[in-house]
Amino acid sequence: MTREVEYFQDGKTLSEEERAAIEWHMQLLRGDASAHLEKEFEAWLEASPENTKVYEALVRLWDKVETVADGELKRAAPAPDGADRERAPAPARVRPFGRTWRTMGGAMALVLLVMLFVQLPFNGATYETALGEQREFELADGSVLTLNTASSAEVRLRKGVRLVRLLDGQASFSVAHDEGRPFIVFAADSAVMAVGTEFDVFKSGDEVRVTLIEGAVDVAAGLSERRAVRDLPAKERSPDLKVAELVPGDQIFIDAGDGSMSPAAKADIDRLMAWREGKVSFRNTPLKEAVAEINRYSAVKIRLEGEELGELLVSGTFGIHNADSFTSAVETLFGLDSRRQGRSIVLTRKEAA
Repeated sequence: MTREVEYFQDGKTLSEEERAAIEWHMQLLRGDASAHLEKEFEAWLEASPENTKVYEALVRLWDKVETVADGELKRAAPAPDGADRERAPAPARVRPFGRTWRTMGGAMALVLLVMLFVQLPFNGATYETALGEQREFELADGSVLTLNTASSAEVRLRKGVRLVRLLDGQASFSVAHDEGRPFIVFAADSAVMAVGTEFDVFKSGDEVRVTLIEGAVDVAAGLSERRAVRDLPAKERSPDLKVAELVPGDQIFIDAGDGSMSPAAKADIDRLMAWREGKVSFRNTPLKEAVAEINRYSAVKIRLEGEELGELLVSGTFGIHNADSFTSAVETLFGLDSRRQGRSIVLTRKEAA
């Protein structure tokens, strides 16, 4: 269940600066901020003296709230998996100040206390699959999220936006149409925005692959989650925002390391989406790539002995849950030998008679 914090108490609504400061602080507390996110945060601080002032007070308040919470509150809500929370320090250039936490008001204190008690609720609902598993989830807005093997995603459905963070692996989305609430998928500093459509996103390290099946999506690279929510739906976008508009059948690759995007190219949709039917499909695919794909679904890993084997081209459709059947087919096709070695299947050239 997704839990959200209301930004008011006793009729006092927080200012935009206070709201923004809270959201920035929660993102930084996660401890995995990218270089792009840190630059966005620095730009926000520099945009207004009030931003710096409010954030400075917020960090001081957070420290005091955590200190108070070290007793009963922490015993009531232990950290997930026993992990300690990582505190985001105030920026080094922010000057010390003499205001006490009370000057921020009861509303800010209440928000921070609630956030501390429920353990960073902005993360949203998490969905995941085990190795070799595919699962379909119907979201509250009517959209359908389908996760491939060993994948995980966080979902936050709000009044103005539907946000999904693909943490790892592969997911396909069938998005319920809602022009008033864009559907944004965020993966490794890249974002995909749709209103009502069907598309697939695969994340592996810093590489993101987006494939459009039906409808239309906008893809942007090199931006923070906050900027994606703010700028992608805007009618007039910033000139420095890299956006690719895809049409059905298009596929694009993104390198989150440098924010670059490949040109959109036509994809073999049926082959790429075979995983939703429990299959993998190859067409003149180098054997090393086919093996890497098969290995995604099984605890028993196939290994190639000899680099030249990796360049052999394989075509065909195989079940994802039986590495042995794939191995047998490849042995027959290329005249290879195989042997078991622990939890691996090793493929080699047949020795000359």
